Amino acid sequence: MISKCFSRALISAAIAVSVSLLVLPAHATTFTFDADNQAWRNAGLYHNGDLTPIAGFFGDDPAFWFNDGGNGVLLLGSGGFPFPDSPSGFLHWDLNSPSLSGDAQWQGISSFSYDVKGEQIAVIGDSWVQAVVHVRKPDLTESYYTDGIFNQLFGSLSPTPTPWTTFSVDVASLGIPAGSTILDLNIRFVFESGSPNGHDGFFFFDNVTPRADGGPIPEPASLLLLATGLAGFTVAAWRKRRRT
Repeated sequence: MISKCFSRALISAAIAVSVSLLVLPAHATTFTFDADNQAWRNAGLYHNGDLTPIAGFFGDDPAFWFNDGGNGVLLLGSGGFPFPDSPSGFLHWDLNSPSLSGDAQWQGISSFSYDVKGEQIAVIGDSWVQAVVHVRKPDLTESYYTDGIFNQLFGSLSPTPTPWTTFSVDVASLGIPAGSTILDLNIRFVFESGSPNGHDGFFFFDNVTPRADGGPIPEPASLLLLATGLAGFTVAAWRKRRRT
């Protein structure tokens, strides 16, 4: 009798765990851009240090999706189209993620990573990439937390095309208050403007991956396999116990 009760309790626990694993966000955790831009947007082109987008440069438009030899990426750049000169000598072109506030797997992350490479570069001026995390704090005010690292992408000696490079943002070190909600991400590409080193080429952007305790968070498909496997294993063990 005790054995039967234990078996039933084990099955009930397994089913409960399986169901909880199946209750997943409606969209993928990792942005791989396999078939489209996954609702990312161009936030506009800016003079460095200015918060007002330069008119006529794709402000708040869907991000450009590109098939890079079978690999979907987001694309930013000029490709021969001249950028305006900036008083500071630098411009930045920004990408915004879709809302992450309803995605539980992006809340409480310790870090996230993303990949960048350069393509069809005619003029290689210095360029950098920086991430900004937009959050709603527990007092319901909103703030932007900027990665303190400007990651250099290309310089005057860079090859073209450049190899893919993975950059990681340590979210835990940004000083975001506990209990805050991550609303969205802003990825800022900063580059030289004007002659002779104004950047002329493309940035490719891919694989935005949230991480917890240093490891990537499992995709929904992986959790589904785990849930169904756990339930199947428990039922098989119960049937074996009954036969014996």
